[in-house]
Amino acid sequence: MALKFAVYESTTLTDLGTPATAVGKGGSLAFIPKNLAKIGTRVVLVLKNKAGESTVLSCSTAVSAMVRKALDGGMEKKQALAILSKLSILEGEDDVPYLCAPAGDGTLEEFKVEELAKSKVVSYEELAAF
Repeated sequence: MALKFAVYESTTLTDLGTPATAVGKGGSLAFIPKNLAKIGTRVVLVLKNKAGESTVLSCSTAVSAMVRKALDGGMEKKQALAILSKLSILEGEDDVPYLCAPAGDGTLEEFKVEELAKSKVVSYEELAAF
């Protein structure tokens, strides 16, 4: 199979705010215990507004792994939820919202091959060390 070159088009994601702004003052966040305990699935949150209406929100795979690692390391659920309350809820082309880790400004940063060739690189393991 050969590489096919075409014009790169970025996937458009809609930022729906944070869980804290979604539930508003008087709202709450909670983990669904079954999803939290089941490794291999995404962590799912219940977002409840002041009126008592609720919805569920899946965390991205990366956020799910970080949450489980932090909780296994001794972080309290309340502290983990406080952090998650400030992350972005993004919605992609499939119209399914999910909680995502910060991704920077979203601009594609390009480097010419000639510039990259000038960089001193020891080995692939150097990248893995970070």
